[in-house]
Amino acid sequence: MLFDIFIQIPSLVMAEFAGCIRCMFIAVMIGGLIVIVVGAVGLYVTHLERRRPARWSKLAEHLIEVHP
Repeated sequence: MLFDIFIQIPSLVMAEFAGCIRCMFIAVMIGGLIVIVVGAVGLYVTHLERRRPARWSKLAEHLIEVHP
């Protein structure tokens, strides 16, 4: 009888924490996807900046030329 209780304890603990483990796994996967998307957007913006400088950098160059 006592031995049966000790056998059931791990399954009860796993049943209790299975939802928590699943939620943590999903949170880690979503966090990883967010990092990948932000990195891709950053690379794309950097690529655009190299091709054609942004307006603020053109404005800064203009201000440097006008007000030396």
